[in-house]
Amino acid sequence: MALACRMHGVVGLLIDGAVRDSAQIAASGFPVFCLGLNIRGTTKLDAGTIGGPLRMGSANINPGDMVVADADGIICIPAQDMDAAFSAASARAAREALMMDRLRAGETTLQILGLQEASP
Repeated sequence: MALACRMHGVVGLLIDGAVRDSAQIAASGFPVFCLGLNIRGTTKLDAGTIGGPLRMGSANINPGDMVVADADGIICIPAQDMDAAFSAASARAAREALMMDRLRAGETTLQILGLQEASP
């Protein structure tokens, strides 16, 4: 299925269920985000829908929304919130870069965050 997805231009899979053959999927470089793994064979009973709204767990995802996923988690950004989300993400990345520069310069996290260092 991962190969079939790739052949049709799909760049990753987010599934509200389990997958199998995870080692082969990982080796192929096709990103898959799922609830877990299951060795049992799968059943395919529904052709699915392309381009419509869907619900994944407690999230509603609509056409035009952006789904961002990595090893730490998955987030859905509604289309109308993208500008604000990008601005907030850029500001956070700038703050984190500044913090890394200050750490490299020898400051401690306690100093950077304005916290009192514990007495020995």
